[in-house]
Amino acid sequence: LDPAGAALSTAGGAGSNYLAVATPSKLNALTAFTLCSWVNLQADPANADRLISMHGTSAGFDWYLDSTGASPFGRTNFAMTLSVDTINAISSVPVVAPTGWVFLAVSYNGAASTNNVRFFAGSHGSA
Repeated sequence: LDPAGAALSTAGGAGSNYLAVATPSKLNALTAFTLCSWVNLQADPANADRLISMHGTSAGFDWYLDSTGASPFGRTNFAMTLSVDTINAISSVPVVAPTGWVFLAVSYNGAASTNNVRFFAGSHGSA
């Protein structure tokens, strides 16, 4: 798999850089889903940089990079957060993505009352 073949570069842009697409109605009111992405951070991210987002003020989902609470926040020390409707879950293990591509994923199971969010991070050869 060559993740560079379909990459969106936000380098050199000013302000918000993102790819916007239409939202299919079948994504509304999902009770379980998995989101995944290959990310190649060329510089430190900003807190709350979104990976995938389909949210409004009270509904939807939002997957983004977050501070671990430890200094310094950056590409070698960040957490992932998933917000579903108005509830947040934050990864407990810091993600380290010093150079190159890293695979990030999150799974959500709304039918479970505990442990309903799982975060994953890895490279081509590890997870």
